[in-house]
Parts: sequence; structure tokens; C-alpha cells
Amino acid sequence: MEVIRSMLQCILGGFRPRGRGEGYTELIDEKMPLNLDTQYTSDHMTYGTSPRTVEDIGDEVVRLLRRAERNDEELQRRIRAAVGNEGWSRDLVEEVLDGLAECVEDGRSRMNDAMCDALDKATDIADERFAFPRRHPKSVEGFIAIAAAGVFALMQGYWVMEKLGFSEEGEGEIMVQTRGSTAFASWWMRNYAPYIPKNSVRSYCRALARECKH
Repeated sequence: MEVIRSMLQCILGGFRPRGRGEGYTELIDEKMPLNLDTQYTSDHMTYGTSPRTVEDIGDEVVRLLRRAERNDEELQRRIRAAVGNEGWSRDLVEEVLDGLAECVEDGRSRMNDAMCDALDKATDIADERFAFPRRHPKSVEGFIAIAAAGVFALMQGYWVMEKLGFSEEGEGEIMVQTRGSTAFASWWMRNYAPYIPKNSVRSYCRALARECKH
């Protein structure tokens, strides 16, 4: 990992150790706005006769994840209660991902220990596999998106990546699920293809899967 740190230092002109109030996005010049408006398609819906919308449930799940001190069974119990009997639809997963991307963009000052730990792991895994230069606005947007997906998977389980459209097919290649042409995976790989080396998505997903088993 020290090699990665050294490379980042060269790219950024000085790498600051990550503190509680400093995420990767704090390495960007403050005058450089981020554009997270590029959207993948997600048709939001309401759950049955419940007055709660997908947005309502997603906000509650993000709040629980962000405030958690530990990623333990108590957190999982609260999340199950928030999601309810309807379960995890793709729309809900993508809604939570949107909220987590905002948390990553805002940095660690809004996160408690559990999410900070997951973010450290997700960004380290992503750093080793993708080619996102930090001072290019579009690449920062892409890095935040895939790091947020990693945080979500590490705090909930690898099934999150599959729900987002990543699946392993053929000879171990990670492929976008054909039924999910509008899913997050398809959107992300299409928009950030220049920063995605061959086999890097497969490597990222496998590394996340290993971490999720710990």
C-alpha cells in the first residue's frame, strides 16, 4: 500500500494522511466543483399501500449507516426494520447508493466509525485497481461512485454489487447483467470507461467479496 501512497503523492503534489474529517474528496481544490448530476436510470416507486416512498426508506437506511459506530448485528437489525417486509428492490439499492455517494463527497466529518472504516477499505481497493486522476472532475465523480458502491457492499454484503448490476459470468469476467442495461453497473462502466483498465472491475469485485466474508 505504501507504493500506492507514493504514486498518489506524485499525482497530487502532496498526499495528506486521512483524518476523521478528511476523505479523498478533500484532496480536490475547493474551487473545483464536483458534478454528480450525471444520472443512471432508476424508476422510483412506492411500496404497496405504505405511505413510505423509496426515497424515504433510502434516506433512513443512509442515516443508519452514516451514524453507526459499529457494523454489527444491531445495525443490521435496524436496517431490516427500516427496509420492512418489502425487501431490497433495485430502486431502493440505487437510492441508498445515491445517498452514500453524497456522504463520500462530503467527507468523513459526517460519518461515524463504521462508515469511515468501510470507506478506507473501499477506497484502498479502488486505488489499487482503477486509474482515476484526482484532479479531473469527471474522474473524481466516477471514483466517488464506485467507492460508494464499495462502502455499501462492505456494510451490507456483496449482494449489493450484484443488485447494482455486476455479475460474474464466463471465465471469471465481470459482466453487466443483460437485464440491467439501465442499472448502475452499466451506467458507471459506460461513463468512466477511460479510467477502467482491463479486468479491473473483476478484480475490484473479487476483493470486495473477500472483504465482505471477513
